[in-house]
Amino acid sequence: MASTLKVDTITTPDGTGNITTERPLSGSGASLTSLPAANLTGTIADAIVPASAVTQHVTAIENDIAVLALQNAVNGNMTAHGLQNSWIEQFEDSGSITGLTNCSRTDSEYVATVYSISGAFTSDAYTSLLIHSNTTNGSSTFTDSSSYGHTVNTQGTITHSTAQKKLGATSIALNGSNGLKVPWHSSLQFNADFTVEMWVYCPASLTTGKRFASHWPDHHYNNGGQWFIRTSSDEADAYVMAFGGVGDHSTSGEYYNTNAWNHIAVQRDSSNITVYINGTQRIDQACRTGTTGSQQDITFGFYNPPSPSEFTPTGHYFDEIRISKGIARYTSNFTPVTDTVGSSATGSFTSTTITPQDSASKSSLGLVLLYKNNAGTNTLNTDIIAKVSADNGSNYSTCVLASKGTFSTGINIAIAPAISVTAGTQLKYKVEFANQASGSKEAQIHGVALQY
Repeated sequence: MASTLKVDTITTPDGTGNITTERPLSGSGASLTSLPAANLTGTIADAIVPASAVTQHVTAIENDIAVLALQNAVNGNMTAHGLQNSWIEQFEDSGSITGLTNCSRTDSEYVATVYSISGAFTSDAYTSLLIHSNTTNGSSTFTDSSSYGHTVNTQGTITHSTAQKKLGATSIALNGSNGLKVPWHSSLQFNADFTVEMWVYCPASLTTGKRFASHWPDHHYNNGGQWFIRTSSDEADAYVMAFGGVGDHSTSGEYYNTNAWNHIAVQRDSSNITVYINGTQRIDQACRTGTTGSQQDITFGFYNPPSPSEFTPTGHYFDEIRISKGIARYTSNFTPVTDTVGSSATGSFTSTTITPQDSASKSSLGLVLLYKNNAGTNTLNTDIIAKVSADNGSNYSTCVLASKGTFSTGINIAIAPAISVTAGTQLKYKVEFANQASGSKEAQIHGVALQY
């Protein structure tokens, strides 16, 4: 089949006229190059490929690159970062977003106005033991969720209970003759910094000498092996931490709350013992710097030297027990993390200020947005609204989002073509939520690529 060349005006060599119709090029594989250059003495119009078509294809390529960059960021758990012509954010953390109003970033790496955030401890490289209680009422199965997977044995009859709960569905119910015990392991032997922490529900003022956590490896802590957390012989002191050789470390006041949950964190921080109760430091005293013993169980809710005693009384509950080796997790006062739930019809968040790599002023911005309909169907530009600014948020221009397929299972892509903005070098995007309702319309924003 002959190829076809369509031209506007070509002056023939003999000057007899113009070719203005489609004419086949003869010969196999004929092409424009088969015409002698001398025969092209006229002009071929420059509108054969209009500029708008070129721009359209370039924009499509830029969008594809932005989506690919978001995919790489998701796969690599990358924090927000800038490319030559775009800014990529997939909410690995909250470091590059600000101004969260009636919404929150969750550990599932999305931002929403309808959300549930767990305050449960996570297992990391320092975690030696992690006992959650997030199961069914009456369950007697206890599991170590650290990478070590220690066996968790029981003393007496002990179960998970819905009567009280701090994090998740249940907590661990104490009855004055029960507890948990974990066989000794090198990951639970302290030879440097460590942190022992847990949530404790206290129904009333504490009585003397009840042990929340304990390790009796050899004999007494004067022999260099023992550590424990227990109530003080002076009830006004609340908690005592012992870690060998220099006596007990006691709080100086009754800082726990009755009929309430209390977060207790006991640490060795270099050569000091530090104790935090509900996020406030109450002890900071010099301690021995030796190594704990290498035998016997680590126990919770009682003392075992070697026969059980000093049980935590009935009415107390434990939740989220974690032991960390090699780190003092808290260096200043803090707010303990708890379960939080949010449900707001409206909300918004913005990026922190983004500086383009070339530092050049920008007068048009576009974006790619990843979102999920966690419940119901969200209408772009009504329930999910995107805005952009180049002057540090002083003036925002509203984007026009259009659906462009799926990014991954349950995650959709929305594209906003570049729009004019007040020129500047301090770039920002803003996402707004509207008409949100738990169970019927829940939008989750999983990523944004700002294009400039």
